[in-house]
Amino acid sequence: MDMKMMSTGVPSTLFNWHAMCVVFFGEDSAATKFIKDKMDEQGPEEEVVADEGQLLAALVHMDHG
Repeated sequence: MDMKMMSTGVPSTLFNWHAMCVVFFGEDSAATKFIKDKMDEQGPEEEVVADEGQLLAALVHMDHG
């Protein structure tokens, strides 16, 4: 099965979600820490299968809710 892709054209992995969070929210944000914790638990190449828009909304809410 093919890996899910993000709208940016990169694979939807915890590593790529973490990189995006660092850019948008900063290294010390709640959203970045949440993804980092998941990456530490499951590995950086773990596929993120959640809907991109819904996950992004949840991450924004973590920092600005």
